[in-house]
Amino acid sequence: MDRDRNQFIPSVLASNLDKNTMDFRNLSTRDELVAYLQSHELFGLDSEYSPTMLGLRARFGAKGVHVNRWWVMTAVDWRCPACGRSKPEIVTLDRHDYLTGHLHRHHDHMENLVKGRFHEEAVKRKVVVADEVAARFAVRAAFGLSAFDETIICADCNVAEGRANKLAKTHRHFSFSPDEIRQFVDPAPNRSQHGIRIDIVKHIWEATQNTFMMRLEMVEKIASLAAGNTHWYQPSKTTAAQVERLAKWHFASSGLYELGRKLGVYDGTAELLYTTNVHQGSASSWRLQKVRRAAGKVPNEQDIELLRRTRGKYWDRVDASWRCPCCERTRFQCMRPGKESPWIFDIKEKALYGQEEERIALCEDCSNVASRIARELVELTRIELEHPSSIVGLAELRSIIKAQPHAHHDIDNRHVENLLPVLERRLLELEWEQDTEETEWE
Repeated sequence: MDRDRNQFIPSVLASNLDKNTMDFRNLSTRDELVAYLQSHELFGLDSEYSPTMLGLRARFGAKGVHVNRWWVMTAVDWRCPACGRSKPEIVTLDRHDYLTGHLHRHHDHMENLVKGRFHEEAVKRKVVVADEVAARFAVRAAFGLSAFDETIICADCNVAEGRANKLAKTHRHFSFSPDEIRQFVDPAPNRSQHGIRIDIVKHIWEATQNTFMMRLEMVEKIASLAAGNTHWYQPSKTTAAQVERLAKWHFASSGLYELGRKLGVYDGTAELLYTTNVHQGSASSWRLQKVRRAAGKVPNEQDIELLRRTRGKYWDRVDASWRCPCCERTRFQCMRPGKESPWIFDIKEKALYGQEEERIALCEDCSNVASRIARELVELTRIELEHPSSIVGLAELRSIIKAQPHAHHDIDNRHVENLLPVLERRLLELEWEQDTEETEWE
């Protein structure tokens, strides 16, 4: 998989994009398209003509297939995030003996409520002062008041959510989230109506009712601010996101992504177009800087819990007994202040010398040292490596760092100076071996 393409599409698709590349440009008629679809499963999409759907149609003895746009816009192996059923478990026969599969976009009603209240407040004034920007403010604020993102769920779950609201006598603008729906539905394969656990429905409503009423109060405030044009929203003519999207389009259309791949620039194609560090100094400047520490700053239990809840991707990946295999600091000791967060904890996988094909999970500070010494070596030798850190071994890396809790590593420069000639010889030997292998193949 080309990592430069990974920057241009959602990561959930990027990992498998090349497994089943689709190209319909050679087709010229709908009949040709249908014939192709009948013998191929689409990647990331679906169709009523797919081998899976044809098999289901035969299994149910259906006259035909009746699906909707969300069905074909989701993958063949899609599962409902609410009830957990797969597409073959969702389909049913309708009263016309057609194989039916419908998916719906489930949303929080809060956005519609804000829009409605904004309109009511705006028009009841003697002089209408609200404008387009005020309306956009109301929509932006409504997004923040919504309890969940718009989510595609199966039609049966969407219907069950409406029934649950009536059974529990919730507020008419209240919506259950997909996670909450999962708790109270009792689904079965190829059954169009879910069972509903009313006791759980009532429990969820009771637990969320107070918060929902607070949200309603905020709706009234937002609607009043927007209607009176006393809000704070100031739209930009061109947003940063728009600039980035346009630049990525130019990167792709000009071939810079492909060039970046050839040159080993995967994480920032823009770096091809400018000098990233004009005042970078010598190749060894990274290890000559004195590490600054926040005196006596140690995270407390609240800091740890907030980190776990907001940036817990790596924290929860390892347990309390984990130690960095290089610096041997504990998970707690590897926490340090970040530029944009009070505390950070990251783990990065690195390919190191002597580890064969395995990658080792290091704390971010050890990982950074491995990358920087490898970069210094590349600058000295002008020899590029696909995985630069693979030139240094774990024990060698450990020998040059001075680890401290809750801080970047200090570097033992005397040990680095002794290590660099060893790494340089190793790099030259690897290059010679590679050249020899290529010559033999020729």
